[in-house]
Amino acid sequence: MRTCLTARRATRRGTSNPDLADFEASSEELNALVARTVLEVLGYALTLRNAACVESALHGLGHLQGYRRGDVTPMIEDFIRRNPDLRPELLKYAEHAAAGCIQ
Repeated sequence: MRTCLTARRATRRGTSNPDLADFEASSEELNALVARTVLEVLGYALTLRNAACVESALHGLGHLQGYRRGDVTPMIEDFIRRNPDLRPELLKYAEHAAAGCIQ
């Protein structure tokens, strides 16, 4: 079964957004696309220097742990390896996120 999602043209300051177009995909394809995109954005946020962005990314990844463990765990472990000088509280938060222990 195919699901057709029609994106309505969004108006921002009186200008139509040309990036929005009709999108047709099965709900499984759409779910996979959304999951990949979310993981990509959170992965990028882990590379930023802003601690609030990093903490937010870890928070989001911690919530996804139960659904995408095979993707999330390596991302967080890689983040920890690439950042050996993490503040202790951020390291602990990353470890909790890797375990899916985020509230």
